[in-house]
Amino acid sequence: MYLYRILAKYVPFVLILLSVLLPVQQAKSQINTDRVMSIGKNALYFEDYVLAMQYFNTVIGAKPYLAEPYFCRAVAKINLEDYVGADADCSLALERNPFIVSAYHCRGIARLNTGKYEEALADFKQGLEFDEYNSALTTLEGVAYVQLKKYDDAKKA
Repeated sequence: MYLYRILAKYVPFVLILLSVLLPVQQAKSQINTDRVMSIGKNALYFEDYVLAMQYFNTVIGAKPYLAEPYFCRAVAKINLEDYVGADADCSLALERNPFIVSAYHCRGIARLNTGKYEEALADFKQGLEFDEYNSALTTLEGVAYVQLKKYDDAKKA
């Protein structure tokens, strides 16, 4: 009888304490990241940049090792004129896959708009190493040279 009183008194307290202190495994639903990326790109196409970023954030939360959602989110940020955020996202994409020419292009544009002309030029040159016939990168390389007042190099570009 005495043991029953002790158990009745302390067991609920112990159970509550254990439920608070022990991590409870949360059930996460599976996300079809390919489908979510497709929906995000569709939102990007229709110029709904904030919605597109939400979809890309979902993919990043599920698979942070992918480079594409960071790049796509950077494109949305460029269109929203968040050049610092776009620069950071392109850098994250390039950490995961350094062969995305479009990410160098995007990051270079972001850096041009923030006044980091030397770094933008380096991005354009790196992109041209992978795709030497990319006319957009060549043009932007010339723009970066003009901003740096290196007019002879701009003519060569």
